[in-house]
Amino acid sequence: MKSPSIYFLTVNYHSTELIRRLISSIYACEDSDRSNHQLIIVNNAIDDLAISSLEDARVTVIHALDNLGFGRACNLGLNWIYERDASATVWIINPDAYLVDGAIAQLNKLLQAHPEIAILGTSVYDTSGQLCFGGGKFIPGNGAIWEETDSTSTIQQDTECVLTDWVTACSMVLNLKHFSQCPYFDPDYFLYYEDFDFCRRYASQGHQIYFSDRIRVVHQTSAIASRNRHFKITNEIYSYLLSLEKHASIPILSFRLTRIAIASILQMFYNRQKATSKLTGVVMYCQRILRNPSH
Repeated sequence: MKSPSIYFLTVNYHSTELIRRLISSIYACEDSDRSNHQLIIVNNAIDDLAISSLEDARVTVIHALDNLGFGRACNLGLNWIYERDASATVWIINPDAYLVDGAIAQLNKLLQAHPEIAILGTSVYDTSGQLCFGGGKFIPGNGAIWEETDSTSTIQQDTECVLTDWVTACSMVLNLKHFSQCPYFDPDYFLYYEDFDFCRRYASQGHQIYFSDRIRVVHQTSAIASRNRHFKITNEIYSYLLSLEKHASIPILSFRLTRIAIASILQMFYNRQKATSKLTGVVMYCQRILRNPSH
């Protein structure tokens, strides 16, 4: 049997209906060779029995033994794909995202024109049509990590793709043939910034990171993470500090950690819930340092 030209990879955490919509969007924008694409779902919710109803000849469900977090769950899927096709094209996409019509054709066209691409990010829009990811920026000198949302900086260029510092795993394409072994997300991350770390690690190995607005997806922003606001904020803070530990200097990490802690304490006076979540993330990170002083 001919290998799929694209393996879509997503992670489920009580998101069966959202993934059903994602599948519909894939089918809706496929070309005539429908059988040549496949979706791999890594199930992080062992009690979500409904996810198995999506499995068929083109949809494979891999059940994790526990909630592994996003990156480690993706690693299960990436290894599964790599063992079967080490030169596959893998499109990692959030379960609460879906393709815009023509996205697959645009991706195939771009990869044919630029076979050197190993890591590619697509533009991500929210349901109102606003751009929420147009490339990622990183300034090691001050620890700033942000998502570009100004369309004038990336979209109005007369190019198919542009270099960027990092791309979001909400919609990230990997060309496995450019990797000497299966690429992986750092298991130190549970949620957030694992995509930033992934890009910076592989950039340091010589892989250039590309972004293209020609390929678009829609993301129902925070459809999953917003179910637990405290958990979301706590992990954002923890993972941001972890990223600075890995990719910035100790003085920058110390400055940012102190700044976040002080700002959170002051925020206690007018938004105690959010401040508590931020401080919890700081404490989690400090506990990591105490457990692993060599870091």
